[in-house]
Amino acid sequence: SEEMYQSVMSNAKDFDILISTAAIADYKPANYSKTKYKKYENNIAIEFTRGTDIISSVSEKYRDLFTVGFAAETDSLKKNAKDKLIKKNLDMIVGNIANHELKLGFESDFNKVTIFTKDKVIEIPEDKKSEIAIKILNIVAEYFSSKISLVNKNVK
Repeated sequence: SEEMYQSVMSNAKDFDILISTAAIADYKPANYSKTKYKKYENNIAIEFTRGTDIISSVSEKYRDLFTVGFAAETDSLKKNAKDKLIKKNLDMIVGNIANHELKLGFESDFNKVTIFTKDKVIEIPEDKKSEIAIKILNIVAEYFSSKISLVNKNVK
């Protein structure tokens, strides 16, 4: 995850849009072992610490970069996604309910998502993931174009 962070941070300045579909790791081991953990009679405990939130770091450093995040939630989709949108200072976040019983999202070719911006909520109904991806990219392109138009108007 540290290598990915370094790569994204050093390359983000060369792009206009960052779409971060998932966190590489929310947590990482606090201590790394260079040797094998030997088998003992008792259980072992591994302590974890928070990993680096790459998209938050990018949106903080590169404020002109159009940032799109994703939020797989088990409950309170609207509240949790909107909170992440604001906390991470994103332009857009794509949220879905992660629930195996619905047969959507994980382990399925189908999903149903909601796109949140600071001023709009866009529902994309259940469809094949490939079709949803096209719809998401079209919406990103539309919002990015309108942001660029707004910036160009203010420059003149």
